[in-house]
Amino acid sequence: MNTKRKNTRFIINGIVSVIIGLVFMINSGNAIESVLSVIGLLMSVMGVVMLVKYYIDGKKYGINNPLLLIEGVFNFAIGLIIFIKPDLMLHFVLFVIGFWAMVSGVIEVFYIFKMKDYMPVNYLMLSGGIISIIIGVLFIFYPELIVSTFAFVVGVILLITGLFLLYFAYKLNKVSDNVSDAEIVE
Repeated sequence: MNTKRKNTRFIINGIVSVIIGLVFMINSGNAIESVLSVIGLLMSVMGVVMLVKYYIDGKKYGINNPLLLIEGVFNFAIGLIIFIKPDLMLHFVLFVIGFWAMVSGVIEVFYIFKMKDYMPVNYLMLSGGIISIIIGVLFIFYPELIVSTFAFVVGVILLITGLFLLYFAYKLNKVSDNVSDAEIVE
């Protein structure tokens, strides 16, 4: 493989990572919803493919698998909902996670105090329970904060990765004149 082609791959991947990272950092909420829309579209397409396969198998082989039909309809419907209303799906998932975290935290705190007659209070577990409750509240009542923070962190990671790829491409370009392709692969 040509060293210059390898270099180009790193440059392209680096530039794409930097651009996507900046988009996620600057426009956090919309970036996540855009990703969800693409996932919803892909799920709907998979559902249509399953439905077509169900139809073709029935015509060609005389076999109809009802599970394929159910899965196809389910994928298409859920994918369509996610594609049309990604914010609704995102808020639903965040609510479920927040509710789970709150309930888990309350149960942890409850058991810690229930067991205090039998063993000393474990402040690490108590802290974990309280933190779970706080995280649950944030997920339920401040979902935009959670989404934008998550998207911003993903953006930072992509930006850093892209910059490292561009730096690596620069370094690879400097040494490529002195190194053969076989040495780079090894």
